[in-house]
Amino acid sequence: MSEELTIRRCNLENVYDREQLFSLLNRYAADPMGQNKQLDVDSDELLNGLRKCPNCHTLFAVSNKRPVGLCIAFQNFSTFEARPLMNIHDLIVDEKYRNKGIAGKLLNEIESIAIAKNCCKLTLEVRDDNIIAQALYKNFNFIETEPRMLFWVKHIWEAKHETN
Repeated sequence: MSEELTIRRCNLENVYDREQLFSLLNRYAADPMGQNKQLDVDSDELLNGLRKCPNCHTLFAVSNKRPVGLCIAFQNFSTFEARPLMNIHDLIVDEKYRNKGIAGKLLNEIESIAIAKNCCKLTLEVRDDNIIAQALYKNFNFIETEPRMLFWVKHIWEAKHETN
């Protein structure tokens, strides 16, 4: 019997969904294409933070009643186009379920949400060495920005708390 796959919103008020979201995110963080180590954050702090973020969209890919994929995206605003945009922050598929089209189904659903919200574009960041993800995104008509952009970070929370 083949496994049925559905895409549904993650309910951040539901304990089971919260546990599954954190579990998937933690496994992704430990993956070589993540940060190669488990998350270094408190699960309640992370999940409560997501709950408080009004422009957060969390989706599960569910197989046999168990979440096996996750998409976390945030709606923002494009000043150049004067319209909302949707940024895909995390796209995760459990290692055992990869190469089955699950990431594509999550991408299609978040695109549908973005269209319904009148977004002008979908954005995402991808590691330079994550060739598999890049191929997936190219298949879904994502392109490199023109001009090419770099993704930079300045950790301010850590620096602030190291001096205290």
